[in-house]
Amino acid sequence: MQKGGSLSLQVDVTATPKHNNGALYGKVKGFVQDALFGKTVELESANTLRNLSELAATKTVIESFKQAINALTVCDKGDVEIRDTIKLRKTRPFVVKDQGYMISKKSVFNRVIGDSRFELEFAAFLEQSPDVIAYAKNYLAVHFKLDYINAVDEIAGLLAKGHLLRSLRF
Repeated sequence: MQKGGSLSLQVDVTATPKHNNGALYGKVKGFVQDALFGKTVELESANTLRNLSELAATKTVIESFKQAINALTVCDKGDVEIRDTIKLRKTRPFVVKDQGYMISKKSVFNRVIGDSRFELEFAAFLEQSPDVIAYAKNYLAVHFKLDYINAVDEIAGLLAKGHLLRSLRF
């Protein structure tokens, strides 16, 4: 990423992947060769390479693939329903095993217990971030569970354990 949030893309259309599972590479190569310019082009020609360096060509490749990938992976499953609410401040005191923790000023819990070093580092990051007003770890004592559905529309499990900190913005 460059300053200002612009995204640059560099495509070497003359290179070939060292392995055979470069499926995306083949799709990009085919798109550039057969569709990007409205006609079939020779990838190694100086004119094609010059045109590929133009911002419009780069944006077209990125947006086209973003839309195609989203169409395959993001799908609307209907309405969302709020079944119940949980007030974190009403969580009853609970005992935890002896493990690493940090004292928190932005969490409703006086200590953030880390199941891993990463969790404690992430909690420290949230404490330091000026745009984070409050956050909470999803401890089992909170009783927050979230069903999630896998790609074949089956309930795949519950997110209940506090293995990830969820940051909240108020």
